[in-house]
Amino acid sequence: MGLNTYAIEQAVSRTGAQDLGELRTMLAQVGKVYAGQIPAKDAALAAKEQVIGIQTETIAELRRRAAQAAAERDRLAAVQAVPEVPGTTEARASDSPALRRRRAAGRA
Repeated sequence: MGLNTYAIEQAVSRTGAQDLGELRTMLAQVGKVYAGQIPAKDAALAAKEQVIGIQTETIAELRRRAAQAAAERDRLAAVQAVPEVPGTTEARASDSPALRRRRAAGRA
């Protein structure tokens, strides 16, 4: 009648067990490779997050300075829009020290 059913089942069982053992070994080796890479990737990610934090702070500071510069520009534009009365040499609070000296000397 040929091969015994029991012998076939035993052969399939041994082959399955060997394949399963090889698969477990392979997965363990792959796991070791990735386990070694994870700390380095975590460190790189933490460094990138730190850079992003610094850049976010820098952007916020630059926006604050830009708002201050825009407010100063608007203030100066408003002061310059006020016509000066001819013959006055009075210094305004918004005048720079150099402009005050020029006015006092009669050159502005």
